[in-house]
Amino acid sequence: MTIDSSSIISNKTKIHPSVNIGPFCIIGDDVEIDEGTRVLSHVVIKGPTKIGKNNTIYQFSSIGEDTPDKKFKGEDTKLIIGDDNIFREGVTVHRGTIQDKGVTKIGNGNLLMAYTHMLMIVWLEIIISLPIMLVLQAMFLLVIMLL
Repeated sequence: MTIDSSSIISNKTKIHPSVNIGPFCIIGDDVEIDEGTRVLSHVVIKGPTKIGKNNTIYQFSSIGEDTPDKKFKGEDTKLIIGDDNIFREGVTVHRGTIQDKGVTKIGNGNLLMAYTHMLMIVWLEIIISLPIMLVLQAMFLLVIMLL
């Protein structure tokens, strides 16, 4: 495991020995990062979050932060990320809300390009380009393109 000396890693994390964490990253409590994942510079990961194998998270991304939903009152929610995903610069992925089962899930093989924002979705092998926000609630997909 390679962890840059400028990064701050909670002692309440589970990080596979093959994970690389670059400079100025913050990894909070209750975060699990599986083998082969690379966390580049200036990334914040908060828990409860589980990150699968061989993911790459680029600089200035925020992963596992509290949901921005105004109804959120600190309930137990979590983020589960599969394998082989790429999170490009400035991507934000929030944990779910209890109104939506309390879980945000991202499947395998996805490419989230710069400055995309994701919460409460489940997909495999998608490519999202900037800037887009995706929200899945009940059986509806809302796609908002910001200009």
